Amino acid sequence: MITQLFINFFKQHKVLTFCYLLTMLYIPLNSIGMPHLYGKLITILNKGSINKAIYILVILVILWGVIQFVKISSSYIHSKIFPLFLAYVRENIVKIIVDRYKTDYEDLQLGDTITKIIKGPYLFEEIFDIGESFIFRNIIIVSSSFLYLFFYNKKLGGIYLLCIVCILLTCSLYIVKCQGNVVKTEEVYADVHEEIEDTLSNLISVYTSQKTDDENKRIRKYNKSLWSEEQQLENCNNKYRLLFSVVCILIFIVLNFYSLYLYKQKKIKLPNLISIIIINYSLLNTLMDVYYYARQLTDINGRLKVFQN
Repeated sequence: MITQLFINFFKQHKVLTFCYLLTMLYIPLNSIGMPHLYGKLITILNKGSINKAIYILVILVILWGVIQFVKISSSYIHSKIFPLFLAYVRENIVKIIVDRYKTDYEDLQLGDTITKIIKGPYLFEEIFDIGESFIFRNIIIVSSSFLYLFFYNKKLGGIYLLCIVCILLTCSLYIVKCQGNVVKTEEVYADVHEEIEDTLSNLISVYTSQKTDDENKRIRKYNKSLWSEEQQLENCNNKYRLLFSVVCILIFIVLNFYSLYLYKQKKIKLPNLISIIIINYSLLNTLMDVYYYARQLTDINGRLKVFQN
């Protein structure tokens, strides 16, 4: 159902989708092109060649301008495509619910259904964002960085690839281990929402029977259960946050020290070493961002399981 919703939407808005994907070209320019030019600039300045340095600076400014223009274009297209997407998802969720319960209306849980209608479009928006940021964007960054490093030294490119595999394994472990906590939290949250909706729908009965305290105790009991599940989820997140930090620091050390070794062995030149170190530093930030994307993906995946029930 979910995959089909995305496919149908993209088919209906082919031009907007293509233009949006095209704007992602700024990623390799920003992650590889800029560091490469900075490496050249530093080397030229060390040699005292001012005219060449000015030339590189001009290219840097032009490249930066192009990157900003493409980013602005991406934001503009995003502002056009997302309202359409949210309206499309909301309409289809209502249609699916109506079709599902038309022969068995009595089984419809109103509180849970309203929650799905309200949260559904934004859940799908998060799926779109995570697909663009976590998967598509990182694929471009990883691929372009790998090709750059592999071009200058095949072993360095191979080590980089192994490091990425380590990150992917850590992500997979994180998602598998913490996804269950997300599902439990969302299920309890849905129960709490249903109970609150039930209480508010029957306020007159609660007042006339003087059961206000009983209702408060009942809601408090559900809320305590929700708090407990949220604590377990946060504990799982924090544990893998630490693991990600350790893995990323080790990757940063391995890539930089091996690059220095290659330079010492005269297998790469100084401009390339500087570019590689800048790329590795940018990569460290990117890899740490992967944790937050993995956390978001874990959360979305767990909520999707509950949403489809």
